[in-house]
Amino acid sequence: MAEGPEMVEFRGITWAGVPVEDFEGAVAFFRDLLEIPVSRIDNDRQVAHFRLANGDLIELFGPAATNEPHRRNIVIALGVEDVGRARTEMEKAGVSFLTETKTWEDESWCFFQGPESLVFEIKAKQPPS
Repeated sequence: MAEGPEMVEFRGITWAGVPVEDFEGAVAFFRDLLEIPVSRIDNDRQVAHFRLANGDLIELFGPAATNEPHRRNIVIALGVEDVGRARTEMEKAGVSFLTETKTWEDESWCFFQGPESLVFEIKAKQPPS
């Protein structure tokens, strides 16, 4: 019997990407009403990061943000220990990836195709160099 891919351990939902039409209104909602701290805001690109107490991130994308397919609908990221290893095992199991693995600060991630053409992401904190 052929050996299958190793099991990937998904640790939780670590990120939610949320497209919005009213960027300023959405920023005010999360910052002022919910009082979630802003960790980054770029008004020109219309991208804002809100970091939750456990380290998870809500990222808003306004109309000026890029038109990539994964920014047209809400996307969630599933936390994994190692993106490269998880991606390899998921590809062995038949999962199709939509992007190369990307990094920013201490995180790495890549987007994959889920059921019904939904876009998901795997994401990991990278160990300090």
